[in-house]
Amino acid sequence: MNGFPAGIVVLAATLHLALLPSLVSAAGRSTHESAPSSMEATHAAPLPAVLCDASGIQELRLFSNDVYRIAVGVLPPNPQFGELRLIVRVCDAATGEPVRDAQVTLVPTSPEGRRGAPVLALSRFRGPEEYDADMKVRAPGSWRYEITVGAAKGSAVLEVTLPVRERAWYGDGSTIVFSIVGLALLGGCVHLYRSSQAALRRRRDGPLPESNPQITQISADSGL
Repeated sequence: MNGFPAGIVVLAATLHLALLPSLVSAAGRSTHESAPSSMEATHAAPLPAVLCDASGIQELRLFSNDVYRIAVGVLPPNPQFGELRLIVRVCDAATGEPVRDAQVTLVPTSPEGRRGAPVLALSRFRGPEEYDADMKVRAPGSWRYEITVGAAKGSAVLEVTLPVRERAWYGDGSTIVFSIVGLALLGGCVHLYRSSQAALRRRRDGPLPESNPQITQISADSGL
């Protein structure tokens, strides 16, 4: 009876040693299988927000191919002939990341069909995806711009059309203001003219005769 519990203890220890490698192997497989799920979660993270849209500018065209996503816009909106700024935003089509160090050129064609010299757009002001060029448009009408984008992943060529309006010296909202200012100036001119004419008459006619107090007193005493 005294050796029976000792035998059970020895049997339990033997089984534990026999099963320990299997437990370790199972734990290793569990850890190994859980690692890819973590990596899959990392790869499933959302892509960065697409930067190449037309927010803040008047959109002329949104272009996309297997390599690039390109947004083209203009400032100011609805431009008149004179100076304007063309803006080209270039991003990676797959990731939405900005394409840095791209070479962006713009070639204008006038409404009459005359092709101008290429203009290089530079990344100067805002994000690294934005390239812009200041253009001088000398006539109203429908202008066309051929845009070439070149970077490490290849090149893309697209064309945009830009309608340019006649220059207006004031808008509809300013008509009332100009009318009020014009009426005020006209009223001021009329007032100055009348004041100057009155001053001329006073100088020409001389001062008015003053009343004699002695004559007035005598007339009062005589009962007249």
